Amino acid sequence: DSDMAKTVYSPGDVLTADDANDFCQEGEVTNSSLNTAAGQPGGAWQTFTPVLTTGTFTTKVGRYLQVGKTVDFLITLTRASGDSVATGLVVNLPVTAHADINTAQINVSLGDGLIIYAGAALVTTTNMTIYALEDAGTYIDTAALTNSIPFTWGVGDTVQIAGRYEAA
Repeated sequence: DSDMAKTVYSPGDVLTADDANDFCQEGEVTNSSLNTAAGQPGGAWQTFTPVLTTGTFTTKVGRYLQVGKTVDFLITLTRASGDSVATGLVVNLPVTAHADINTAQINVSLGDGLIIYAGAALVTTTNMTIYALEDAGTYIDTAALTNSIPFTWGVGDTVQIAGRYEAA
């Protein structure tokens, strides 16, 4: 109840079981209490339009949530007639990343109709270069995307990039 007075504890206070019960009830976390403003836990995701510095995709949808220095994002690119990945694919991040990009966790899916291919992203502080994963014999290697790698791209084919990283 928002009309209830909140108890304030000071260092050195001895808490009783009743104090702990009251505290738990006052600070109860519910879904509605996490429906907060952007930038707070439970906050709304923000939209952005991904910018491609190489390659072209007509439909570009981006969403992200930044809470403190943690950025979660999802980008979906959908190919239309005349689009090209012949020169590779470089996509901007929604928020500048920390210089230590080793903290990035990025998942890439390349969709050819109902078939999904795995991809990878090389991340800098401002963008990601997207690659297809390929079997290199005893290990997995990356291959630059082209109009025919990892498949012959057609209308409706997609690139989905999701990840988490530390903001600058």
